[in-house]
Amino acid sequence: MKKSICLMSLLLIFTHISFAQLQKNRYAEITNPKLVHINKMEPHATFYSFANAKEAQNANLASKGSKFLMLNGTWKFNYVDNFSHRPMDDFYKENFDTSSWKEIKVPGNWEVQGFGYPIYVNATYEFTSPGHAPFWNKPNPPLVPEEFNPTGTYRREFEIPDSWKGEDIILAFDGIKGASYIYFNGEFLGMTKDSKLPARFDISTIAKAGKNVIALQTYRWSSASYLECQDFWRLSGIERDVYVYTRPKMHIADFFAKPLLDKNYENGVFNLDVQVKNSNNKPTTFTLNYEIADATGKSIAKDSKTLTAEKSVSEFSFNEKNIPGVKKWSAESPDLYSLVIELKDNNGKVLEAT
Repeated sequence: MKKSICLMSLLLIFTHISFAQLQKNRYAEITNPKLVHINKMEPHATFYSFANAKEAQNANLASKGSKFLMLNGTWKFNYVDNFSHRPMDDFYKENFDTSSWKEIKVPGNWEVQGFGYPIYVNATYEFTSPGHAPFWNKPNPPLVPEEFNPTGTYRREFEIPDSWKGEDIILAFDGIKGASYIYFNGEFLGMTKDSKLPARFDISTIAKAGKNVIALQTYRWSSASYLECQDFWRLSGIERDVYVYTRPKMHIADFFAKPLLDKNYENGVFNLDVQVKNSNNKPTTFTLNYEIADATGKSIAKDSKTLTAEKSVSEFSFNEKNIPGVKKWSAESPDLYSLVIELKDNNGKVLEAT
């Protein structure tokens, strides 16, 4: 019994030390230019996952796919001017009480919602600008002020439908201004410093049917702030859409469509490379096809291949396709074509389209 108590006490002490050390290292992490993100999914071309080609073609601009939940709206929010005053202990835990916190609209900048203040400068960094004490006198890259660094902490609860079980589930932030640490259902999920790029995280193993909790903490300045010295208003916060969406276990991971012209600039030359993600943990046979249509919906090119994905991510290339007499895009004649890519299982069932 005494041994058990001693072991439990040591475990609690080491857990506390580990978390305290993590928080102590937070400033070192946000000022480390070699650390840009943690656990973030690889970037890919902009596209969304649909159940079939018809849904993909009929989707409106606000759609994020066939199965998605938009998490824009009112979030709970805590704001402090000083880095050391930020919530550090339990804010990310599922049962944390946010009743004393304020509310904030997402997406939106916190400075225009009553938290802190926006700063306008041209060629200088806002944390080195005169008249904005207690700022520094001169830049010292990659460091930023350790004490005065406005910090926003967000929380949001939402529900995932039971029908999403068995699929890959992704959490996406399309843009967060400031280095951000994200937590999901009480667990550390990852970090991103790329303020104008999407940050996507795979939550398949920790998401659950019913209530889920997102928490994140955003620091206004980090080593990435040295890449953002331009003539514009300096603002912070979750600036773009937040949403979760699903992908089938076998899905299109990325693609590169190259619509070129022949040497006489008359006919089209089309190439397509597609990456397929296979989460089935075994070689899987499937069919991949594409079709290009003009503005009237007339098909002008298509191809299909039956392939086998041996690895978790495999890349496949279609043969080059020559397309006679394409309409060339210009500012005066902005002619466009649509491309649909479709993935089917070996029984011909559509798994995904985009």
